[in-house]
Amino acid sequence: MKEGIKILIIEDELLVAMDLEETLLRLGYQVVGAAHNVALAKKLLSEKRPDLVLCDVNLNDAIDGITLMSELRKQYTFIVIFLTAFHDNATLARAMEVGLSNYIVKPFQEPQLRVTLQMAIEQHRPKEQALRQLLSPKEIQVLELLYRGKSPQEIADELSNSYQTIATHTKSLRKKLCVKSSLDLVALVAKNRWFDP
Repeated sequence: MKEGIKILIIEDELLVAMDLEETLLRLGYQVVGAAHNVALAKKLLSEKRPDLVLCDVNLNDAIDGITLMSELRKQYTFIVIFLTAFHDNATLARAMEVGLSNYIVKPFQEPQLRVTLQMAIEQHRPKEQALRQLLSPKEIQVLELLYRGKSPQEIADELSNSYQTIATHTKSLRKKLCVKSSLDLVALVAKNRWFDP
């Protein structure tokens, strides 16, 4: 299962919804439901609390997918990927106004869907979770203490490590985060607000 990501499908065409569900399961995602109209979509979203919603723009209902997602995003937190056969600027601009949203134009192939899902999930991953995937726990400690203004020797003392060990962690941090100096590390942390509340 892909990181326990729960996906809800909102698609009024039954065959498209079924094909999507099969594809998502094949890719290793958990599908918590498929809704073919607005009422069922609201019910399933309330009950299942998905992490991500694949929503068709044209639902042939009282409201379209963009309006539906805009309403529901005021109540719940989830990532949206819109499915649309329309890629005119007006439709895409409306879709992008919905928070945490992306889109994919129909018809699409499995590789396109896979990449769109991966990018959307990574883009909205909590900062600390993204850091944990990239850095070791010790590297995260060193990085935060550097950001808080501690010198390498002060960090070594605080973490009960040798100066050489901290220097090695700092070198590894520079390599992993693609920067040249400790000052660049601090600037990168500040820019991304990694340790800010």
